[in-house]
Amino acid sequence: MPSITPVPTRGRARKLAAASAVLTTALLAPAPVASARAPGRIVFVSERDGNSELYSMPSDGTSLTRLTSTPQTEIDPALSPDGSRIAFTRITDGNADLYVMDVDGGNVRPLAAHTGSDRYPTWSPDGSRIAFRSNRSKSFEIYSVRLDGTGLQRLTDNEGFDSDPFWARDGRIVFVSDRSGTRDIWAMGPDGRNQTLIARAPGGGQLRFPAESPDDSQIAFAQLKPTGGYEMDLMGADGTGATQLAASPISATDDDSSSDIAAKSYCL
Repeated sequence: MPSITPVPTRGRARKLAAASAVLTTALLAPAPVASARAPGRIVFVSERDGNSELYSMPSDGTSLTRLTSTPQTEIDPALSPDGSRIAFTRITDGNADLYVMDVDGGNVRPLAAHTGSDRYPTWSPDGSRIAFRSNRSKSFEIYSVRLDGTGLQRLTDNEGFDSDPFWARDGRIVFVSDRSGTRDIWAMGPDGRNQTLIARAPGGGQLRFPAESPDDSQIAFAQLKPTGGYEMDLMGADGTGATQLAASPISATDDDSSSDIAAKSYCL
């Protein structure tokens, strides 16, 4: 059992249910793999052709489609709730910017370009905004922006590390923060209010890449061990009932510039 310390939260308790997500783990440089939320389609990162590119396929693994073909590095794909668009990160000369494209790979356009590192896009449930992690204010914070690049809003204000946002279907944004001394899992409203600690990392460890199940009852996340290696865990949305899904003894580094860490993949 993972050594996760749940943090009591107000409001109604959430009933644990069987996860409707299929989760797998892998080590995939340079970034965690995001996936499709629309039924029957998966969007992912692969280096099978010698460069980090985006691909899509049906959930049965047939009809593989390559979506990008550039000399840059494309990572962090996130499919819009209606399945029509993909937000992703493109790294050019070490600078990470967000882009949006149609689900077939066409109509690629930048989103809120900046000299800082913008990564980990996640769509609002209605598809009108994208939240992401950026260090444009020096420290890593969570922001959101409209699809046309306007309405940029800073959601967190922490001198340390706020990252890995996931916009749940109930409207909350689940994310990781080290404001309490370790990288723990937090949640907040879509406007950045009501920031609440959900689960604490074990001593010396850190929690990364939270993602809620489609019914909002559970959260999957990666736990990086202080002694090396990583595991994929699952807990209730209130931070209780943590269980281990998979583990690897392979050491994972925490160089955020390259993100050579435990990757995640979801088929929701």
